[in-house]
Amino acid sequence: MLTKLPLVSFLVFVFLNSQGQIPQEKELVQKISLAKNDETQIIALGELAELYSIFRDNKKADSVLEKQMLLAEISQNDELILKTLSGSVIDNIAAWSSKETFDRATAFLQKCLSYAKEKNNTHLETITHLKLASLFQKRQLYDQAMEQSVLAFNVLDGKQDSLKAALYLELGDAFSGKGDAVAAYKNYNSAYDIAYSLDNVPLQSATWHSFADFYLTLGDSTLAKNALLESLRLNKKHKSQAGLLADYIDLFRLTVEIDFANKALLLANELKSLKDQLLCKRLLFSYIMVVEKNSQKALSYLQQNPDLALYQSNRGLPNYNTGAIYHYSGQYEEAVKYYLLDEPLILSSFGPSVQLSYFGEMADCYDALNETQKAVVYYEKAFALSKAVGSPANNASLTQKLSQLYARENDYKNAYAFSQLYLEYNEALKKQAKQREVTLLGLEREKKQHEKDIQAAAEALTKTRNLQYTGISMAIVFLFVVLILMGMFPVSKETVRMLNFVTFICLFEFITLLIDAWLHDLTHGEPLRIWLAKIVIIALLLPVHHTLEHLAVKFLSSQKLQQMRRRISVRKFFRPSKKTIQKLEENLEEGTLV
Repeated sequence: MLTKLPLVSFLVFVFLNSQGQIPQEKELVQKISLAKNDETQIIALGELAELYSIFRDNKKADSVLEKQMLLAEISQNDELILKTLSGSVIDNIAAWSSKETFDRATAFLQKCLSYAKEKNNTHLETITHLKLASLFQKRQLYDQAMEQSVLAFNVLDGKQDSLKAALYLELGDAFSGKGDAVAAYKNYNSAYDIAYSLDNVPLQSATWHSFADFYLTLGDSTLAKNALLESLRLNKKHKSQAGLLADYIDLFRLTVEIDFANKALLLANELKSLKDQLLCKRLLFSYIMVVEKNSQKALSYLQQNPDLALYQSNRGLPNYNTGAIYHYSGQYEEAVKYYLLDEPLILSSFGPSVQLSYFGEMADCYDALNETQKAVVYYEKAFALSKAVGSPANNASLTQKLSQLYARENDYKNAYAFSQLYLEYNEALKKQAKQREVTLLGLEREKKQHEKDIQAAAEALTKTRNLQYTGISMAIVFLFVVLILMGMFPVSKETVRMLNFVTFICLFEFITLLIDAWLHDLTHGEPLRIWLAKIVIIALLLPVHHTLEHLAVKFLSSQKLQQMRRRISVRKFFRPSKKTIQKLEENLEEGTLV
C-alpha cells in the first residue's frame, strides 16, 4: 500500500495539470501536490471535484472523484471513503445534465455500494442508496428512486437520526413524482417529526422546502410560499445564515421578487460561498433575460461575471444558452441561428426532457417568425415526446398550437384532429384540477390528524415531565423533613453535614434544571452562550448554596431543635397536671382512711 500511494498521487497530479484551469483550480492542485498524508490529499481532491461540479465541468469532476475514491480505497480507511462519498459532487448534478454524466455518476455509486457491502459497512451502504435515489429522482425514474430508498431503510438501524429523516424526504419526493400526494405528505411529516425531535434546525428548514416543492406540484403557490416563510421564520429565529440564503433563493424562484435575489447574493458574499454566489448570479441573469427581456443587458452581465460565463460554457450547450437570451428578448432570428448550432448535440447526448424543451422553443421562434411549416415540424416533435414524458398541461398547449397552425395553413383535417385532442387534454386538465382539490382536502385532513397526534404526544410528554418535576419536588421536601427530624435527636455532626450536603445539592440542581429549558430558548442552543450563562448562574448560586448549607448545619447542631422536641413531646400531652395529681392523692388518702 505504501508503494502504491506515491504512484497514484503522481498520476493525479499529472492528470490535473494537463487540464484547463478555472478560478481557484491552481491553488487546489498545488494543495494536492503538497499534501503530507492521505487525509489531506483526499480532502483536497474532494474540494477540487466539488469546484469542477459547481462550474458544471462534469468530466473533470468525475475524473477527480475517481482518483479520490482510489486513494481512499488504497488507504483502507472507511472514514476517508465516507468523506469521499459524502461530498456534494453527486448532489451538484443538475436534472438537465447529459445522459453520459448520469451514467458516470451511477457507475461510481454502484462501485461505492459494492465496496460498502464487501466491508459490511451499513452506514456507507445507506448513504450510497440515498445518493442513488436522489440521482434517479433527477432523471424522473421514480420507481428506481423508491427502490433505492427502501433498500436504504432495510440496512438502516432503528435509530431516529438525521439520515433517516433524509431518507423520508427522498421517499416523499419519489411518491410526489409518481402522483401519490398523501403518501408523499406522510413521508414529509415523518421527516419533520424526526428533525423536530432532534432539534435539527437545518433539517427542519430542508423539510419546509420539500413541502414547498410538493405544494407547487399540486398547483398551490400560496401554500408553497407559506412553507418557505415558515423556514424563513425558523432560520431568522436561530440566526442561520446558510438557511436564510436557501430561503431567499427559493422565495425568489417562487415569487420572482428581485429583492429576494439581491438579499441572497449579499448573504452568499458574506458566507464566501462560491457555489451560492454563482447560483445567485445565475438567478439574476435569468431575471434580466426572462423578466426584463433585455438581451444587451443580459450579455453585458455575462461579460462582467467571468465565473458565470465559464459556467454557461461548461453546461455543454453554449450556443443554446446564447439563443435563449435572444429568444426571450424577442430577437427570434438570432435565437434560431444559435439554437440550430447545438441541435445535433441535444439530440445525441441529452434526455427527452431537454429535447422537449428545445423543440418547443424552436417551434415558438418559428411561429413568431410566421414560418408556419417549420413551426409545425418542431411542435409535432415536441408533442411526440410530450405524450411520453410531458404533462397534460403541456400536451394541451402543444395540441392547441398545432390546431391553430394547421388552420392557418388551411389544413382543416389536421386542425380539427388536434382541436379534438386539445379538448380531450383540456378535459383531463379540469379533472386533474378537481382531483387536486380533493387531494388538498385529503391533505388537510391528514394535516389536522397529524397535528392532533403531535398535540397528544406533546401533552403526554408534558404530563410525564410534570410528574417527574412533582416527584423531584416531593423528594427534596422529604429530604428537608428528614434533615429537620434528625436535628431533633442527638445525631453526630458528620451525619448531619452529609445529609445536609445531599439535600442542598438536590435543591440547587433542581433549580438549575428548571433554568435549563429557559436558557436554551434564550440562547437558541448556542454552546458558547449557554456556557457563559451557566458560569454566571453558578457564580450566583454557589455562594448562596454554601451560605445556606453553613447556616443549616449550624442550626441543626445548636440543640435548639432538641429543646423544641422536648417542649412539644407527645408524652407531655399525656402527662397529668399538678392539680390532677393532687386530687388523685387526696382521693387515695380518703380511700385509705376508710
